[in-house]
Parts: sequence; structure tokens; C-alpha cells
Amino acid sequence: MASKKNTIVAKIKGKEPRIDSRLIAGGLGIAHHNFIALAEKYRSRLSTFGLVLFETDKVKAKMGRPERVVYLNENQCCALVTLSKNTERAVDLKFALVMAFSEAREALANAQMRQQTALQNAGNVFQMDMAQFNADQQTALS
Repeated sequence: MASKKNTIVAKIKGKEPRIDSRLIAGGLGIAHHNFIALAEKYRSRLSTFGLVLFETDKVKAKMGRPERVVYLNENQCCALVTLSKNTERAVDLKFALVMAFSEAREALANAQMRQQTALQNAGNVFQMDMAQFNADQQTALS
């Protein structure tokens, strides 16, 4: 079971779950810039699994350089992480990533279900309002 320090949460970006490269690098115990270099090296291969989403993160302090980050989808993440040795730390990270993507998929499915239910309820209200309107029109014409 992954420890709390390896708890990873996927962010929804572009309607799909993605993991911040800083979390992956930290989980592997490597420098973030080295993980970014790895993502750059395999960027064309990673792009077969979808858009490789590089972003420049704002600096929280007034000093310092903006940090380049890559947000990886599930397949991209799996592809890059499988390149690492199966140390205990890497195995913990791999299990944490599986859990993060699983939870993100479940959250997305629940959100879509709630949205669909809300749309159906709105449609039902509209149908009831139209039925009442038609009944009122019939009464007014009588």
C-alpha cells in the first residue's frame, strides 16, 4: 500500500485526468528537471497517447524562474514510469499512480452521471410546463 507521502491526485485538464510531473519526479526520487528531460526525449512517442501537455508554472515567490511542467495522461505516465527501475520507491509510486487515475475516472463518471441526471430533470420540468401550458390554452379556448 502506498504511504501518505506518495498520495497522488490527478488533475482534470482538457476533460481527462493528468498527473503533474513534479509529483512523479518526487515519487521516483529524482530531480524534476531530469524527469522533464526524459519526457522531452520521448515526446514523439508519448504523443501517440495524446497531447503532451507542457506548461510553464507561475512562480509563487517574487524571485525565481518559472518552472516547466508536463501533465501526463494515464498512458503517457505509465510509459515513462515503466522506464524506471523497480525500486521500492518506484513501485510505491506506480501503485499510487494507478490509484490516482482510478479515482479520477470514478470522479469523472460520477460528475457525468450527475450532469446527465440534471439535464434529464430539466427536460422533465420543461415537458411538465409544456403540458400545463397546453392545458391552460385548452381551458382558455373553451
